[in-house]
Amino acid sequence: MRASLEKVALRPGESFACREFRLPRFDSPFHFHPECELTLVEASHGLRFVGDSIERFEAGDLVLLGSNLPHYWTNPPDWRGPARSVVVQFPLDLLGTGWLDTPEFAAVRRLLVKAGRGVHFRGRAAAAAARRLRTMTGLAPFARLQLLLETLHALAAAPGARLLASAGFAPAMGVEDEGRLGRVLDYVNQRAAEGVQQRE
Repeated sequence: MRASLEKVALRPGESFACREFRLPRFDSPFHFHPECELTLVEASHGLRFVGDSIERFEAGDLVLLGSNLPHYWTNPPDWRGPARSVVVQFPLDLLGTGWLDTPEFAAVRRLLVKAGRGVHFRGRAAAAAARRLRTMTGLAPFARLQLLLETLHALAAAPGARLLASAGFAPAMGVEDEGRLGRVLDYVNQRAAEGVQQRE
């Protein structure tokens, strides 16, 4: 199983995507895209794959993914749904070139560098960000952009944030790397019902 390139679709008047998903189960394949992604799981549980990280997830899971970082969430075979999430996908040049080099966005820049390995949030910071994300889907474009920037700024200072993929993981994988990772993912998926030990 190889990671596939996903094209993030934008609606008229949007510079980034903000979507709420309600599905019987999470059905996206192992994929990547140039956009960064902030994903909140509202209802579901199963396994989360980010780069070479494989962990259990449950409702409330909040993860920031960097550009071109392969990922997907999958439910166990006995999952009966629904699976609900809020997903925000934004390009690194969201505000044009150079915006992340300004002093005002220094903390956000550092956060997005860390997001190259995936960042998992928990505690009060994650709960506050989750409230913002739930609100964001119903806002007008400018208000939505403003709230995204506020959310990223708050998460940049969040205590207890944890990196997911290993330090040696490279998002730009070669064919041999993809094949090796694909075999691991296939093995884990086939045995998901038996349980997978989470790395602490």
